[in-house]
Amino acid sequence: MRLVRSGRMLLASCADVIWGSVATIVTTAGTEERRPHTPEEWVVVRNSGVLLAESGNLMMMVPRAYDGGDWMKLSQELVETGAQAMRAADAKSVEGLFAAGEKIDDVCERCHRLYAYGDAPRRKR
Repeated sequence: MRLVRSGRMLLASCADVIWGSVATIVTTAGTEERRPHTPEEWVVVRNSGVLLAESGNLMMMVPRAYDGGDWMKLSQELVETGAQAMRAADAKSVEGLFAAGEKIDDVCERCHRLYAYGDAPRRKR
């Protein structure tokens, strides 16, 4: 299934950019605060939000839409979380990116539990 392969690559790489853009890493050597610093770094994060939102839109289109229920709701939530990441990047809000990253993780995990994992109840085989 093309959506599974290409969607997984696109969504995962965009989510990874957002998740990796902000972090607090504590080690015995000290604390590292990872943040976008340059305008170019903020644009990369924003563009990943755009791609997540547009991916959600694509997932709602025939023939990609699995069903008219949870699939559509979760796809719409992906659109909203991508937009949340875009707004956070536009505002250069580290806290906003943390919140968007948490929401992206939640939406992706709920969708994968229903549709993607090997034992997912609605997985198309």
